[in-house]
Amino acid sequence: MTRIKRIDLWQSIVDGIVTDYRRLNNACDSALKAGAMDPSGPLYDAVWRSFSGMLDRLDVDGWITWFIYENECGKKSMEAKGCGKRGLTPIKTTRHLARLIVESEP
Repeated sequence: MTRIKRIDLWQSIVDGIVTDYRRLNNACDSALKAGAMDPSGPLYDAVWRSFSGMLDRLDVDGWITWFIYENECGKKSMEAKGCGKRGLTPIKTTRHLARLIVESEP
């Protein structure tokens, strides 16, 4: 597969995960505000453990996890460096992240 096709594939994967994360996060926030979920309860724990488990299985280098939680889905425009690349690059979009993932591939 060409580099561009690998980037396209990873962008599609990351787009789906970020969309699912936002949907899940919004649903949990709404449930918490309505008093239908306890942030220390078993449902909240199960929901986020299942999401984290999925990420752990797919995101072996931790880039998607970093993008979602630390970089706030690109809002912080944090910088990262891919393997073999000189200097840091701001990661603002899922396309930027997909390029970083592909650059980090062995």
